[in-house]
Amino acid sequence: MKKEHMKKQYPHWCGVLLLYLMACITSCQDDKISSNGYDPSKPVVFTDFSPSKGSLRTQLHIYGENFGNDPSKIQITIGGRSTTTIGCNNNEIYCMVPPKAFDGDIKVSIESADGTASPIEYEFEKRFQYVAQTSVGTLVGNEDEQGNSSDVDGDFEKARFGNTEWLLMDTFGIQKCLIVNGFKGPIRRINLETQEVSTLMTEGQGLFGGMYYMCFDATGDTLFVSDDHGQNNKDRREIAYLLRSEDFRRARPYVYDRTGYSCAYQPLTKTLYYSIYWQGTIDRVVFDPTTQGMVAKEVFPTYESRNEHAFLTIHPEGKYMYITGANCLYKSMFNPETKEFQKPTMFAGSEGASAWVDSPGTAGRFVWPYQGTFVKNKSYIEAGKSDIYDFYLCDRNGHCIRKITPDGIISTYAGRGSVSSDGQVNGYIDGELRTEARFDSPCGIAYDEETQTFYIADRENHRIRTISVE
Repeated sequence: MKKEHMKKQYPHWCGVLLLYLMACITSCQDDKISSNGYDPSKPVVFTDFSPSKGSLRTQLHIYGENFGNDPSKIQITIGGRSTTTIGCNNNEIYCMVPPKAFDGDIKVSIESADGTASPIEYEFEKRFQYVAQTSVGTLVGNEDEQGNSSDVDGDFEKARFGNTEWLLMDTFGIQKCLIVNGFKGPIRRINLETQEVSTLMTEGQGLFGGMYYMCFDATGDTLFVSDDHGQNNKDRREIAYLLRSEDFRRARPYVYDRTGYSCAYQPLTKTLYYSIYWQGTIDRVVFDPTTQGMVAKEVFPTYESRNEHAFLTIHPEGKYMYITGANCLYKSMFNPETKEFQKPTMFAGSEGASAWVDSPGTAGRFVWPYQGTFVKNKSYIEAGKSDIYDFYLCDRNGHCIRKITPDGIISTYAGRGSVSSDGQVNGYIDGELRTEARFDSPCGIAYDEETQTFYIADRENHRIRTISVE
């Protein structure tokens, strides 16, 4: 009976042993598949990517098999520019197109799970068609962890800015530079070729009460600087001038007047105009044969019943002058017979009405219009128009860059993008002009016609930003 019992149990133990052996074999096979989903017993296959065309920050998907699911193991370059692998699974890799990926070649490298084997390298035969776009970037400047900054000279990695407000494009010298300053701050030079920032003149060195707006003469040999000295008398220097021959290191008095904010050079008459605080009055600098010096001659008050900032920008051909301030844009035509600017008329916005509204002429609204610059429009040239320049200005408290056509059409050119749930439109974000980019109190603007690049003094971000086609 015992033997018979053993015979009956033998097949049972045999089955258990067989199951155990099968489990061991299966377990050994499973060990070959890494924890990140990659199976080394199978090839990595690349089949395609999509889309085939796009610009900066386009979402790119790479398809295939056996990629694994660890993004840190996957490196991707597009057009020779590295990008971050955002996510992946065994059949798909997800990333974003980096800036300036012009060549469009897509290369993928996947590291082994344990780091011992050589990485798998693959390059697609077809290329991604990169579309260059105009976008906002950062040239130079940074902040500490608390968002603070100060004026620090050095290369573009080290340089910092306090409160930048005014910009000038300097193409008159041997090297292309930007001249920048801010209220009660130093005048500094940003060398775009050597990528260095240096200080030319401090408040104390120049005996300024409060450095403000700047402009060059027609030759670029003389730099004029307005002085907000805060006095309602003509005992203080209102405009100082600095010479290129002295590397703009010494400030000399040009004209004495009440406190003012802005200056602009008329290329037709080679005359300097400037504004003072009281009624935004526009004065012209003339030579006084009696004193053998330069004196002020009043041209007209901008405002009838308010004392306000008035910032001047004269048309490149001297045809007219824009006066920005008090939430609006005035236009003063130049009379070639009298060789003088005429009493201005409201051209865009509405005096004292602060808002952000894109609309034609006086139906439009500005929050705080600041420095502006004229930019040549090729389509106007082709159409044979008499005025071939658009006007771009910083809307400081609107946190954006506005564009005004010769016909007075106001539009928002850049900024106020990526609006958050709290409705804030200011901030520090680079990217596409309107959907992504943000500024925080942009004040100064300059334009390089050769490279078609805008430079923006972004005051509260303590940076010099750019707007350019990649």
